[in-house]
Amino acid sequence: MLVPFAGLALMLVTGPGCKDSPDKICDRFAKLMADKFDKQGKLVTKEDSKSFADDCAKDMEKLKKDDPKTYECNVNCINKSKDLDEVESCIKKNCPN
Repeated sequence: MLVPFAGLALMLVTGPGCKDSPDKICDRFAKLMADKFDKQGKLVTKEDSKSFADDCAKDMEKLKKDDPKTYECNVNCINKSKDLDEVESCIKKNCPN
């Protein structure tokens, strides 16, 4: 279940101009989340990841229109981070809410 990271997902949707599509970014974010769960011994199904990525993409598309700077900041954090903890730290440190 992806609920523990709902707060982080909401932070992601709090930032147009970026080259990466919301779908691409959310697929990467879903993979980072699944990796973290796997390391904790929790199963994340492909269906869970796809559902999360789809919901995330809708929210990120809205953010891209409403707050392009925050969107781009979130995208940069997701792209440069090697794991979910780095994403969270980067967003908290660098991205406006």
